[in-house]
Amino acid sequence: MDLGAGDGRFAVATAVSRPDTLSVAIDAHPQAMADASRRSRRQKLANLLLVGARAEELPSELDGLAEVVTIHFPWGSLLAGVLKVDEIGGVPAGLARITRPGSHVKAVLSITERERALGLPLLDRSLEGRLATR
Repeated sequence: MDLGAGDGRFAVATAVSRPDTLSVAIDAHPQAMADASRRSRRQKLANLLLVGARAEELPSELDGLAEVVTIHFPWGSLLAGVLKVDEIGGVPAGLARITRPGSHVKAVLSITERERALGLPLLDRSLEGRLATR
């Protein structure tokens, strides 16, 4: 599953390279999902599911399905939610619901001055450790 999939490039590439595996692209923005849909149709992918949903409100149909969840350079509410590792609900709860026991969440993060202006924490060693254990 690719959370915050944007235009679906990563999910489409994954579906193309692994035709025997179901890939899921999730994004809250309708235009991004429309772009992902066009990419998927061009490739005639039967193994790619597109889901329009916020990370805080993932559909229950996804519960326990993910072996791997990827999050690439999230921004806005998804980035803020990923960094709230000590929060009971929100993004961490959604990730816990959709992942299987023993699964992996791989997040590639970048916090620029723009995000710092929103009050997001620096990526320091203590946050890195807390993210890695969730």
